[in-house]
Amino acid sequence: MAERGIEKSGSNPGQSGGPSGAVLVVGAGVTGVQAAEDLANSGYYVYLLEKTAKVGGVTAELDKMFPTHDCFLCMVCPKQDTHGFVEVTRHPFIEFLPQADLQKLEGEPGNFQAQVRVGSESQARNLKIGAVILAPGYEVFDPTIYDVYHYADYPNVINSLEFERLLSGTGPTGGRLLRPSDGQEAKKIAWFQCVGSRDIHHGDNAYCSSICCMYALKEAMMAKELCPEPPETSIFFMDIRTFGKDFELYLHRAENLGVRLIRSRIHTIDPVENHNLSLKYIDDTGQSQVEVYDLVVLSVGMQITKATQELAHKLGVELNQHNFAQTSTFQPVKTNRPGIYVCGAFQNPLNIPESVTQASAAVAAVSADLNNVRGTVAKPKSYPAEREVSGEAPRVGVFIDSCGIDSSSLDLPALASYAKTLANVALAEIGEFLCNPGGPAKMKDIIQQNNLNRVVVAAGSVRNYRQQYQDIVQSAGLNKYLMEMTNIREQVAWVHKGEPAKATQKAKGLIRMAVADANLRQPISEAEVPVTRSGLVVGGGIGGLNAALSLAQQGFPVTLIEKTGELGGIARRLYNTIEGDDVQAYLQDLIAQVQAHPQIEVLTNSEIVEFKGIKGDFTSKIKVAGDTRELRHGVAIVASGAEPYKPKEYLYGQNPAVVTQLELGERLSTKPEEARGWKSIAMIQCVGSRNQENPNCSRICCQAAIKNALHIKKLNPEANVFILYRDMRTYGLMEDYYQEARKQGVMLFRYRRQEPPIAEDRGGRLSIRFKDLILDREVTLSPDILALSTGAVPGDNEALAQTMKLERDNLGWFQEVHLKQRPIDFFTEGVYMCGLAHAPKLITETIAQAQAAAGRALTVLAAERQRIGGVVAVVDKDICAACLICVRACPYEVPYICEDGYSVIDPARCQGCGICPAECPAKAITLQSYTDAQLLAKCDALLAEAAG
Repeated sequence: MAERGIEKSGSNPGQSGGPSGAVLVVGAGVTGVQAAEDLANSGYYVYLLEKTAKVGGVTAELDKMFPTHDCFLCMVCPKQDTHGFVEVTRHPFIEFLPQADLQKLEGEPGNFQAQVRVGSESQARNLKIGAVILAPGYEVFDPTIYDVYHYADYPNVINSLEFERLLSGTGPTGGRLLRPSDGQEAKKIAWFQCVGSRDIHHGDNAYCSSICCMYALKEAMMAKELCPEPPETSIFFMDIRTFGKDFELYLHRAENLGVRLIRSRIHTIDPVENHNLSLKYIDDTGQSQVEVYDLVVLSVGMQITKATQELAHKLGVELNQHNFAQTSTFQPVKTNRPGIYVCGAFQNPLNIPESVTQASAAVAAVSADLNNVRGTVAKPKSYPAEREVSGEAPRVGVFIDSCGIDSSSLDLPALASYAKTLANVALAEIGEFLCNPGGPAKMKDIIQQNNLNRVVVAAGSVRNYRQQYQDIVQSAGLNKYLMEMTNIREQVAWVHKGEPAKATQKAKGLIRMAVADANLRQPISEAEVPVTRSGLVVGGGIGGLNAALSLAQQGFPVTLIEKTGELGGIARRLYNTIEGDDVQAYLQDLIAQVQAHPQIEVLTNSEIVEFKGIKGDFTSKIKVAGDTRELRHGVAIVASGAEPYKPKEYLYGQNPAVVTQLELGERLSTKPEEARGWKSIAMIQCVGSRNQENPNCSRICCQAAIKNALHIKKLNPEANVFILYRDMRTYGLMEDYYQEARKQGVMLFRYRRQEPPIAEDRGGRLSIRFKDLILDREVTLSPDILALSTGAVPGDNEALAQTMKLERDNLGWFQEVHLKQRPIDFFTEGVYMCGLAHAPKLITETIAQAQAAAGRALTVLAAERQRIGGVVAVVDKDICAACLICVRACPYEVPYICEDGYSVIDPARCQGCGICPAECPAKAITLQSYTDAQLLAKCDALLAEAAG
């Protein structure tokens, strides 16, 4: 298996004695693929098992991602080709097992024997692995159980996944919102929330599925944006749960676009003429309403499949009462069975960012177990020495890859014949050079046997497949930059079906341009430099402590710096989680582990004053107690935390009976006898959140209120607890505690944003007035305690952001590269974030993100050396005028003027964006592989046919 870059023994590269450096990942959805990629890039061999033939899971069936409206295909397609085999399987350390079933797992961590049946193979395969990551995903709820919604009876009642297919340009209607009943445009569409979620009567899915409110908002917005005549869109909901980072801003976008939000749960759908649907409901003023819609979308929740439940039983993995994997607050990706980890929707109803985060966290947990055998199975591929071709006349080979190209849409033999007529083309070959198992070896042999020194590939997506073809070229002994590639599949064959003559003519032009470019290509060298295999963690709260410990457990030295004199951060003021776990006991144990670990150095009363370098080789200056130390490290993790919002509202600081939920929690834990004397306690939600100054939801406040309300009821069952809220956002499995609070007699009253409660001090006695929306009358309370549910605000991170050149959003939180795909990464490669530095989150979410940051950092630290250079900008110092234009233009702040008076561009930091050569007035800067001569040659080649 030389093409896969490893030496194999039989069918299992981990078959030798001792612990195995191979890992089995079950499930090839977005979560499983992320785990597989991180593992493989960290030096582990991965078996990626998938029950179907394709990757992507439910995500592959979606159209757009909220809140960015990125195309889901852009997320899935780079991992998948037209034959259903994923690009990740072309990673030298990933073996994709489609249509596979894990039948048995025996052994212990590090020495598992997995029995897997793949496809139609008659004999099961026995794999030796060190660990298992379960990422089997979920299925959508089947709404046929709700007979009053008539999902199976009325053609214009569809589920949300079916609506996604209507939105998609690749769907059954080509992206047009056509009603199933008659093919007419849908003019009025309703969404029903919580179908298969938050329901203890039908389907027994009492939990919140976490994702439905956001995808309903997205679908309603997309319907308005895509249709020539925007339809009327209405979302019927109980609580709108936009609790993620910037999700509340997305809600405002939807409202501004005209999406109606109607707080009501529809009981019945009645048919009327023309297959329209009549909805009767009670609005929030208590008035009965009737509206007719021509399409109803059921926002179905997520649930664990029977097959996944059976798999868990087979493996001895415990499930909770909702059939999700049983994990603990402080070990969110660890199952009860050692060596088996879980991530994504099987652990909890999760959105994509949290699922991707958990995937990387599971990788960190696995690596902590297997760090001693990292790189023992997955060994780097070796390439032959590059042949020197600089003095040779060009001999160009044109390879036309027929994979995914229908012969009726493109005349491939005619293309090959034409290519042979072009300058310096020695041969032109047609074949399946990637998707055919023997294709890469065949292409390599052709290059070597015909003494080719330039290669042109005409195939599919350049972005998706360039690296694979470069690998073949490099395996043949050529510099990989001597290859040029053009796309004749997506850009020609697929978009010009039915016009083979015109499509072939267009493809000839693209090949002509590629050959003209290839004739001028020169080898480009890449330097190999050592990786500084240590980490820096900024912040000593729960996030920073977990990140540091996780890196150290993987075998890397870590320096943890904390600006204050003690570790623990805001967690020092927390005593219990909503699940009842002891935070202080956990925190003290965590601090003790960190301080005792030989690989961790803790520096308190310290801060970064200088930060520079590149991924794998950073240099920081740390100010410690007046002295400055210089530290070299390969990665950095920012866990600088946040601050609790200090209220200006509701008499806080003026009346001693007004406290925050954080302060109330402290009093309940340290002075429980006080609660036994309280008769009435009021809580007001969204204090300092979801307002003009802080438009986002702070995520943590609703669970804090429910947690403290339950604690009060436990201490004093006779106390009256009132929670005044706008939307109760106990997402995921926290819905259980919301339901328990209601059972315990906690009274919940909703208030409107424009009609908040009013607090008054009447002679030292609190008075709270609010409007009861059900009774439509004002209610007055006189509580002993008023608890304000305040959220978190960004800490004092401006100086840190400037020193480390890190991006922040408009509210001051650190900004990730991509909300869905890279929720932990900064734009500066090798720097990651976690915890409250990123956004408000619960302790268990902070722990998962901290472990995930360590997992992402592992992809850098696992390598002893890294390559730099390639397609980067280079400066001709003899003609550089030191005009500073490149310095000002570079978005990455790479160029600088050296002491000798010319611009210098560090090849390790250059991103190859091409801005500086385009801006340079003296033409002193060139982007390698994109020289002016190459670009002009391609333009001349394109225009040559037209001129003729």
